[in-house]
Amino acid sequence: MSGRPAPGPTLAAVNDEYLWITCPECGARAGLLSPPPDAAAIPPGSVLSYRCPDCMERFDFVFGDEPVTD
Repeated sequence: MSGRPAPGPTLAAVNDEYLWITCPECGARAGLLSPPPDAAAIPPGSVLSYRCPDCMERFDFVFGDEPVTD
């Protein structure tokens, strides 16, 4: 993935679900590389990085951005 990081979870939707995403490449479960100690402490605009254990791709998402819809 290159360029601007893709939009990630919004602050209003934060719960334990932000620790995992579905890999956009292969559909496996990708985990957050560095989980913060407290989700409430993640400021909007922070970059959350995920790694997929199956395809080994890394994905960076901007926390607090609205999802892009097609």
